[in-house]
Parts: sequence; structure tokens; C-alpha cells
Amino acid sequence: MFSPRVCKGATHCPGCHSFYETAPPILLFICIADPPGPPINVQVKDLTKSSCTLTWEPPENDGGSPIKGYYVERRSGSRWVKINKKLQKKCALDIDDLREGEDVELRVCAENEAGVGQPSDTCAFKAKDPFSVPGKPEPPVIEEVTKEGASLSWSPPTKDGGSPITGYILEMRRVGDVKWQVANKDKDTKFVVPDLTEDVDYEFRVAAENKAGAGPPSDPSKPAKYSKYFKHL
Repeated sequence: MFSPRVCKGATHCPGCHSFYETAPPILLFICIADPPGPPINVQVKDLTKSSCTLTWEPPENDGGSPIKGYYVERRSGSRWVKINKKLQKKCALDIDDLREGEDVELRVCAENEAGVGQPSDTCAFKAKDPFSVPGKPEPPVIEEVTKEGASLSWSPPTKDGGSPITGYILEMRRVGDVKWQVANKDKDTKFVVPDLTEDVDYEFRVAAENKAGAGPPSDPSKPAKYSKYFKHL
């Protein structure tokens, strides 16, 4: 017994005398991305003994997908450990946990939708200030000794260590003593040391300071003493 059926479309339906519709073709586009290449031009800026800023530029090859951010890694023995747990969007990272004198190795990796890419070249450096303590000044010059004290002057050291001189430490001791005592701390290059004991020989020395600290002291000055009857330089 023949049972009629209804088919729509323009394609012939086998077994019947009508047509049926076919669905339009579906075009599927698949975009396959790769992880990004290594970041470039990794540099250390504003280096001190305890901190620095690491900068870099995006990879030349983003792998076909926009860069989402970056991870900075630090070598710890034979392993590389991430410094930032969250993706860093900017091409710079401040690091403030360096230890003075340690050797540091850093590198940067970029991430896109496909994952984390190849690391950059290693950036190696030593944690230290970009300047050092000042050099050794010449011995202080004793200009005069009176009952009010000894008038001293001195010149700045020839080497400031790469940082401006911020002050001087003037020390004194009795001739023959081992220990030095601080007589004054100031920015001036002259000072009157008061309260000298009569008929006692004294000698003086000075050290310069900058941002890195105090430099080596000068050699001792010539001995000087005050007496009611004469002064001896």
C-alpha cells in the first residue's frame, strides 16, 4: 500500500515523486595560534644594592595571538622561579628584594592564548649601588690653636665615588692613643675643635661621606697642642 509523504526542497527524493530541502553548507574557520616568541632587549635600570627595574620589549613574533602579559623569572640554583604570580601587562617590573653583592639572573616570558612562550635571553648582573664611597681626603690642616680650640680645614677628596659628597666626619685623639673620637659631623670643610686640654698633643683626621656611606679616613694631621705660654703646630 502506497503512503504518500511530503518532502520540501529542490532535491529529488528517492522513492517519492517530490523534492526535499537540503541545509546550506557550514563553513568552519579554525585559527590555530602558537605560543609567542621570546621578549627582546631585556635591561636592568635604576640598579641599587637592594632594588632594580627590569624592562623589555614585546616579542618580534606574537604567535598569531595578542600578547596577554609577561612573567619574569629568576634563577634559583638550577631552577627558574616566577617573581610575579600574576601576568604583568607592562613591559617593566620593579624588584625590591635584592641582597647586596649577590649575582642575579633574570629572564622574561610572554603569554598569549596558546600559552607561555620561549624565555628571553638571560639578563645577569650584581646587586650593588652604581656608586661607591668617596676617596681618602688629604690630612686636615691645623691653621691655629688658641684657648678656644684648634681651627682646622681640609679639602674634598679627589674622588667622590660617583655620588656627591654629603658631609665629613672629623675625628681626634691624643697622640699615642689608639682610639679615635668623633669631633664633628658637618658639610663644611672647616671646624674649630673646642675644649682641648692644655699642654696635650692632639692629632686629627677626616673622612668624607656620600650616599654609599663613609669613605676611608685621611692620614693623621701634624700634632698640635695649646699652652698658655706657646702654641705648638
